[in-house]
Amino acid sequence: MKLFKSGKGSFECRILLLDNTEQRHTLTNKSFGDELLTKVFVALDLYEREYFGLKYRDRNGQSHWLDPTKLVKKQIQTNFSIPVYTFYFNIKFYAADPTKLREEITRYQFFLQIKKDIFQGRIVCDLKTIAELSSYAVQSELGDYEPSIHTGNFISQFRFLPNQTKEFEDQVFEMYRKLRGVTPADAELKFLDRVKWLEMYGVDLHSVKGQDNMEYLLGLSPTGIVLFRSKNKIGSFIWPKITKLKYKGYCFLLRATQGRNEEEKEYTFLCNDKESAKSLWRCCAEHHTFFRLEKVNDVPASAHNFLFKKGSKFRFSGRTQQQLEKEVDTRPRIQPSVYRFIIFNLIVSFKI
Repeated sequence: MKLFKSGKGSFECRILLLDNTEQRHTLTNKSFGDELLTKVFVALDLYEREYFGLKYRDRNGQSHWLDPTKLVKKQIQTNFSIPVYTFYFNIKFYAADPTKLREEITRYQFFLQIKKDIFQGRIVCDLKTIAELSSYAVQSELGDYEPSIHTGNFISQFRFLPNQTKEFEDQVFEMYRKLRGVTPADAELKFLDRVKWLEMYGVDLHSVKGQDNMEYLLGLSPTGIVLFRSKNKIGSFIWPKITKLKYKGYCFLLRATQGRNEEEKEYTFLCNDKESAKSLWRCCAEHHTFFRLEKVNDVPASAHNFLFKKGSKFRFSGRTQQQLEKEVDTRPRIQPSVYRFIIFNLIVSFKI
């Protein structure tokens, strides 16, 4: 017997969540992205929704964010005979200080995402720091250390690193057993408070080539754009100093003022293809809108704005960070319950 059955003109969506569970939702061929996002947010009981999004892969293996304003069927552009379409729930905009997120349930989702980011190598730091973060994760999931219950090398049941050693696990254990009395919510707060200072935290990385034909990573953050080579930071451009962002064909152009004399310099990067260049520009536009503007209506329709090409149809969907925080503060609700799952042997087979 089929558990999920789609009628004519409808299709099933499988949503992989950050705690390794999943949701299933039925859409029609006329469903927009906002409908699926709303279904996911309601099921998770999330109010601070704009920090999150859904990713999918097209027929060429390129990952994209689901656009709330467009038909889902037109976006996925894959083999329509596939019975179920898979989406990945992820953080889209990383709060500069995740400890200041208003709701515990939002902070829990950030905690889950960042654990994956560390495991997958998106956040790089020393082993001692990872061990400290891992001890908070164990406290969150197991609670206080109980010698009669937590026997043997139980830490090895968790995977914080792809190739973690017994020495690393012992280090995690020594830190974990000293956390007695720390609640799961407080353990996650300590985790977030520690991770927010790491250089790679909250950076949305995009692969590009420079004019010197070298490989670089352009990282989008709440404060601007960061340039990396081999994941070593070699430059940064804060939003107020960026005067132009545009794409043409495979090329992505960044213009910014630098130095005491505010001299304007231009940098050109090559993306893998036209779609990658467009996606990078769109992600820049969304980051700038979400973090820098007071409200969505502040986005000018004029082609003179530094982010927008002439005739651009880009429109930001949802609330900016300032709108979101104001609404949550003025319309507080009873905090929803947070259901935590013990995630043993975290093996991530799909990196998106």
